[in-house]
Amino acid sequence: MASNQNPALLELQWSHAPCWCIDAVEKAKGGVINLVSNLTNAESITRGIYEVHAENPEEFVKHITSHELVKGVQWLEKSAKRGLILVQTVPHSLMFEKIAEQTGAIPLAPTSTSFEPDGYNGALDSVTIFVPHTRALREVKSLLKECTDVRLLSKKHLGQKRGVLAETHVSMADLVTLKSLAHGLSERQLQALNIAVERGYYDSPRKVGVAELAEIMGVDEATYSEHLRKVENRVLPTVAKLGGALKTARG
Repeated sequence: MASNQNPALLELQWSHAPCWCIDAVEKAKGGVINLVSNLTNAESITRGIYEVHAENPEEFVKHITSHELVKGVQWLEKSAKRGLILVQTVPHSLMFEKIAEQTGAIPLAPTSTSFEPDGYNGALDSVTIFVPHTRALREVKSLLKECTDVRLLSKKHLGQKRGVLAETHVSMADLVTLKSLAHGLSERQLQALNIAVERGYYDSPRKVGVAELAEIMGVDEATYSEHLRKVENRVLPTVAKLGGALKTARG
């Protein structure tokens, strides 16, 4: 009998042990680890490319390298507070890896591991999962019994036509793109954007100028403008694409 087709996107958080991502963030008492590639398996090793954000990326990555489940770390890119690394690990050392291999559901990159701001005493994985049918949903629920503090942040049912969300007409691919955008912005870029939105910089007519926003953020005008420019260059092409998708879906 075919599984009941009820595809959905789940936004989940959880903690589990042992997990090298969660352990590294907790030992460092901060920082963020984002999986930005698909995981590959070869010769009993799982490989993936991860983006790390920390006050001192080199010290932060030492917590990853020293973990018993990690077999190797290679730097691909490094800056003052960000790094890109290739990590080789013992297979099945991450919960979303188990979900990909042991259920009919598909975890979507990027995933993220960080401390949560709501007072939870520890780090959590944040993952978006595509669940194609109800059987896969049951499999995911069963596997997540291994985790603690499982949180369902949202559940969006997908329409049957071209994988479009019934409520918003936004495709699953676009949702994944938006999630990638959020994880790809630095903390300072997000701060600059949030201040601009809250103070009415994007209102019509505009309620505030860059000089005032820079003062609020505590940086000079040129630095603030550069933060905002980088955000806009990264975000606006996707917004334009979504606008076109909405027009097509509704037209």
